[in-house]
Amino acid sequence: VTARGLTLRALEAELRAKLVSGGFLKNPEISVAIDAYQSQRIMVWGQVNQPGEYQLTGDMTLLSALARAGSVTSSAGSEAVVVRPKKGSAAEDPEIIKVDLAELQAGNMALNIPLRDGDTINIPKALSVFVTGHVKNPNGYSIEEGMTVLQVLSLAGGLTDRGSDRRINIVRVVDGKKTELKGVKLTALVQPGDTIVVGQRIF
Repeated sequence: VTARGLTLRALEAELRAKLVSGGFLKNPEISVAIDAYQSQRIMVWGQVNQPGEYQLTGDMTLLSALARAGSVTSSAGSEAVVVRPKKGSAAEDPEIIKVDLAELQAGNMALNIPLRDGDTINIPKALSVFVTGHVKNPNGYSIEEGMTVLQVLSLAGGLTDRGSDRRINIVRVVDGKKTELKGVKLTALVQPGDTIVVGQRIF
């Protein structure tokens, strides 16, 4: 049976007719599905273990594509961005679909979108700041937009016995130049790339 030029339903009908006319079966139920599209590809980039181009299979979803790319890395941000070209015109702006990775991995299958030919999946790097000085766990920490100094310090385990919440400085790069903001409040907003320095309490 030649499948070229036939739709899935037409191919099912053709197979059904041949089985009936040949006397093999009286009322066969035929189901045809596409296992892989040889000419259709997707791209997976960013914070995944095996970024690159992958062949689009018939039932590929966002989760299965991420699994094929070796899953996301520990430095991945909180969302996946799917860039989908508009059909018909390359000049049109592509569709941008943002998916919350935490909800997806927690089992929200409504976010497990089916993929299409030409889709590009990008996993951006997590926004991060570095905390140093008199905190319990100085280190780099992933942040979300709108986080305050207090929230970031809590990620670092809080202040040590010697740490002062009145002697907090932020080292920030502005227009390519490093600047230091002194005496910032706990309610101040942090920015990606900031270094929060907690000074020692004066007794």
